[in-house]
Amino acid sequence: MTTTDDRIPGSVDTRRQARALGGIVPHRGMQVDTLALFLGTNRSHSYEVAAELLALGLVHPLREIGAGAKWILPTSLGVRWYLGRSGSTWRPSLLWSIRARAVVHTRIALGARDHDAWRTDHDLCIDNAHPGRYLYDGQWNTPDTFVAVKVDTAAYRLTPAKLTDTLRRLTTRVREDSCGGLLWVAHGATPADIVRTALAELPDHGQALTVAVVDYTDLTDPNTPVITPWGVA
Repeated sequence: MTTTDDRIPGSVDTRRQARALGGIVPHRGMQVDTLALFLGTNRSHSYEVAAELLALGLVHPLREIGAGAKWILPTSLGVRWYLGRSGSTWRPSLLWSIRARAVVHTRIALGARDHDAWRTDHDLCIDNAHPGRYLYDGQWNTPDTFVAVKVDTAAYRLTPAKLTDTLRRLTTRVREDSCGGLLWVAHGATPADIVRTALAELPDHGQALTVAVVDYTDLTDPNTPVITPWGVA
């Protein structure tokens, strides 16, 4: 391992740093407490790795965004380390930070911490040259199939017409991406039961596609195991 004086800006020199940055960059940022869960460690260790990445110029100083733990945001050097080329950094608003936290906690709850187990919406946009926000928030790579994961954090309740349109476009995109499943995580104003009803009324939603809807609170509660068609979270 290199010493502090020998470190090269834009590089990592420990596996822990690489694993942390491999989560922080594709998710555009991560809170300190979330990083601890992602790494399977405690918060003091996540502060340590954040300080190491800061010293290497790979992340910015910790930033407050609303209530809760501070955020670790990558610099352009950090983005370049992950992408292998220059890329844009992210400055999350309060609403976007709520969604970002929910997506990472969903990933952790599904046991998809490993790099090969998850493709972020950022990755999917790059892979598909897709501008703007992707239609779902991550691709969970289970042993049997790819599962598209949509984490709904909308603060307003979707109207029946809007929900039907969203589900139709979403299931179409999921099939185009060769996914065998869709997991909708309800964490907004639209209840899971309403989404299930709307899905059942789509005439073609089940064609070569396994669909499940779960409540975010249940999914992320370690004391309440949630059974999905792809295993137990």
